[in-house]
Amino acid sequence: MILQIEETPNPNALKFVFGNLGYSFEPVSFNLDDSNINSALVRVLFKIEGIVSVMLTTNAVVVRKNDGKLWDSLRQMIFESIESFFQVGLALFDGNEEILPSDNTGNCDIDDNLNSDIVKQIKALLDDRVKPALAMDGGSVVFRGFDNGIVLLELKGACIGCPSANITLKHGIENLLKYYIPEVIEVKSV
Repeated sequence: MILQIEETPNPNALKFVFGNLGYSFEPVSFNLDDSNINSALVRVLFKIEGIVSVMLTTNAVVVRKNDGKLWDSLRQMIFESIESFFQVGLALFDGNEEILPSDNTGNCDIDDNLNSDIVKQIKALLDDRVKPALAMDGGSVVFRGFDNGIVLLELKGACIGCPSANITLKHGIENLLKYYIPEVIEVKSV
């Protein structure tokens, strides 16, 4: 396995790319204070002081640190932890499951049955156009709802705390959705 480190637009996040190992799941994020971490790799990474969140994708691990730590002191420990994990051959998720925690499934907090055609269009645009672009920079987005023209999204991975996250949300995602779906008035982060 070849492991590469890529910088992201967020100075507090790095993307550790390991290539395609045959996994198939939506990106899943974990925070240090989560109680239901179902990944041994994530638990190992959280033992490294200064790591505040980890996002797993099918070909990379995005690690976000707190402001007080420098990458010089963390980069090698993270790299070695990920490399060792895959050399040992452990399953990415406990019980070799590919079931993600409920907060990562994209389920909405708002009832979107009345707007199901619009919601399908929004989700399709997010899946086809937005998620691939964000994934290149170590981020992801989860659809959380659509109500009265307002799309609610949750940014994940390197997008959290990124200086350009608001620009991405308002000038990128919002403009795209408004262009293709006239019913969309605004995009908000939750």
